[in-house]
Amino acid sequence: MSHYPSRDLHLVGERRSVLDLLQSLLVLELLHPSPELWIVSAWVSDIEVVDNRARQFGTLCPEWPVSWVRLSQVLVSLMERGTTVNLCVNETEHNRHIIDTLSSLAPTGRFVPRRAASLHEKGILGGHFTLDGSMNLTYNGVHVNDEKLWYRTDPQTIAHRRLELYQRWGVI
Repeated sequence: MSHYPSRDLHLVGERRSVLDLLQSLLVLELLHPSPELWIVSAWVSDIEVVDNRARQFGTLCPEWPVSWVRLSQVLVSLMERGTTVNLCVNETEHNRHIIDTLSSLAPTGRFVPRRAASLHEKGILGGHFTLDGSMNLTYNGVHVNDEKLWYRTDPQTIAHRRLELYQRWGVI
């Protein structure tokens, strides 16, 4: 039995757990930033991902509004802490907004957009976790659609996933 946390989520009708998981992962990244964060999703929207309405993350990110915080704001905060964000999406026009937003706000060299016409894979990889499955990082992916997700924290799975991404996107 592994001592590394893992979780399989099959989300049918119940949505709060995926948003809670995303918020937790992103806040943990802010507390202990990975050198790089990979977001791979056919479709990505600048969705609300962190609930700061009670200002509970005010000490962590004083610049955040007292409201829901959007994905772009979280990613910019990570890049300001030294994380390189690799955003891999397909070539649909839908993804232009998030790429343009991050390109205009990112510290130099910290945002690497990557596009591929046939991309359908989905996942988020940090230094200490990988979250993979069927969910696009969009409103419908997080709040509406039935999805299946696999959350893993064991170093071997994370290293294997990173190697897959490096090979796929020509990093090595």
